[in-house]
Amino acid sequence: MQYQSEPINQEAVARMQASIDAHKDELCLKIAAYLKSNTVINPKTHALLVHILSNHPDWAKKSTNMNRIVIIDNQGIHKFAIERKEGTYEEIDYRKAIYGKEVIDNIKHALMRHISYRVSKFIEHRYQTHTNTCDYCECHLTPDNSSSMFGSPSFQYLAEGFMQQIELPIIHTRISNKSSKVCIASQAIRNAWEEYFEKHGNLLFVCRDCMGKHYYTTK
Repeated sequence: MQYQSEPINQEAVARMQASIDAHKDELCLKIAAYLKSNTVINPKTHALLVHILSNHPDWAKKSTNMNRIVIIDNQGIHKFAIERKEGTYEEIDYRKAIYGKEVIDNIKHALMRHISYRVSKFIEHRYQTHTNTCDYCECHLTPDNSSSMFGSPSFQYLAEGFMQQIELPIIHTRISNKSSKVCIASQAIRNAWEEYFEKHGNLLFVCRDCMGKHYYTTK
């Protein structure tokens, strides 16, 4: 049986969209808190979520044959997912629906840049301690055939977990007017990200062959 949301009138839809556009950070925080404390979505909230998530850039594709929006647990992180009529599920990121894909991707890139020095130090330490063998195949590594990568969790999951955990909006600003790159403007969030990475990050030292084999399979 197909799930039925409570209907929303067009006037309410217009007011809701205006509120989303004007208060993106506040809305993002409210949804994050809702995800943490709920596992089941009631019909009224479901209707609101459908409207919010329909702003996702891939909504048309993701919502094909949709039955309802549900909350799933992915490695200890609550996420929204689209449950299809045939019983399959696909995750959907509410942040991309609120801020847009480009902003979220740029924030993730900024998080990566902020820990890039740690990645360099990790590689340097492996050479200095003569532990420069591949963490997968144990072959000898040289600067010409080595690379670093995230083990489990992958950087994608690490960033997602951090973004869901923090209580503050991820305040970001463009590096310059001519650049699309952003940096994390809040020192508190930069500190929180470093602590989160220190606790949950898992870097690996690998050869180029193993990098190609395992990069897209790490979760």
